[in-house]
Amino acid sequence: MSPLLKQYLNKDIVVVTTAGEVMHVVLDGYDKYTNLVVKEGDKIRLLRGSEIVVCGLLEDAKALEGLPMDSHVYKDTKNVIKDEYLIWEAVNKKHQSTHKKRKLK
Repeated sequence: MSPLLKQYLNKDIVVVTTAGEVMHVVLDGYDKYTNLVVKEGDKIRLLRGSEIVVCGLLEDAKALEGLPMDSHVYKDTKNVIKDEYLIWEAVNKKHQSTHKKRKLK
């Protein structure tokens, strides 16, 4: 995705994060890990590539006129599993019981 971002430099883009936040920003920079440096008004932010769901060029900024400019928030995209640590403990116990250590002779 990183090479494709070159055409978005210094242009208005829309970014959706894994936390469900939708932002209208200007792309200032990026790296090979899709970390983005963006301008939001007079603020500069760094968005980690692992936290970005999608970003795209905003061709018609006038379409946003009249809408509140604060970031919209949607349901996040993270898969949270209740008591996940209990599941991993059970997996670890099963792994230990099936893979017994061999004694060296």
